[in-house]
Amino acid sequence: MPGIGIISNPHAKINRTDPEHNTLIWYVLGNSGQFEVTSSLGDLAKVCENFSSRGIDHVGIIGGDGTVSRTLSALMRTYPAESLPRILVLRGGTVNVLATNLGIYGKPKDILADFLDFLHSNNPLHEMPVRSLIVENEIGFLFGSGGAVRFLEAFYENKTSAAGAGKFFARILVDGLAGGHLTGEFKNFSAPEHLSIEVVHKNHTKTIEVDTPVFLASSVPKIPYGLEFFPELSSSTDSGQAVYAEAQGRRLVQDVVVSLLSKDKSHPNLKKIAFEELRIRSQTPTKYTLDGEIMTSTTDKITIKLGPIFRFCSPYGKILGT
Repeated sequence: MPGIGIISNPHAKINRTDPEHNTLIWYVLGNSGQFEVTSSLGDLAKVCENFSSRGIDHVGIIGGDGTVSRTLSALMRTYPAESLPRILVLRGGTVNVLATNLGIYGKPKDILADFLDFLHSNNPLHEMPVRSLIVENEIGFLFGSGGAVRFLEAFYENKTSAAGAGKFFARILVDGLAGGHLTGEFKNFSAPEHLSIEVVHKNHTKTIEVDTPVFLASSVPKIPYGLEFFPELSSSTDSGQAVYAEAQGRRLVQDVVVSLLSKDKSHPNLKKIAFEELRIRSQTPTKYTLDGEIMTSTTDKITIKLGPIFRFCSPYGKILGT
């Protein structure tokens, strides 16, 4: 039996709504592995150091995308680069985009039980290699600026559910189609920002100047709500992809809606860029989001580059890298 370590974020949504959930995880895991609850980044670093020293080669994470990113960053700093552990994403957070990309759904205790049953069956684990991004020395998979940040800020402030966030997003789109004359919310999320972006791809470097209300960069195909916005990333770990919008106002909403609903994601007004590295300059230090966490750059430049490949395992089959 390989070494198994489970890390749970006590502030994750599942643990806030069900105070007994960690007890259930401990019961399900039993003697099969080590269970740790980390209340701070310091705790997380110590636990990952302990897992590395003990040779734990499977790490399960209870929490949303932000928890997963913080944990992977800590694992990258404590494990040798050539022996990073396999990762089991157990969900449980407010935002679970990575788990959706991996085809993992349900409650953490049920996912863990299915995982342990699969291990005991001695069948080979379903393993998916996924390229990460490194943004300002932190691991992540989905970066956003501009309107993406403003939407998340409103989402966290309202403390609504995923369904509530979907209704809010739909309301913004409808207001945009009406030219911002219904609620006026669209204008708050669609103000353009000037970015100077240096793109490194296949040993070539180019610089583009854009005025865009939103900029996204990803190493996984799906964005929130399971929308496959970067289908090319389903089977490739060689590069990341970024997208930005050239249109504004009502035209922007029409372009976004058409792109989201269409199987063909090559919309002429939504420009895609393949990259190994992005160097983004704005006029001032700016806010950005990495896997649902909102951060502020310390300078007027943000660097995004390809990070290590993590091996994610699942008891439910292989989705990515097929």
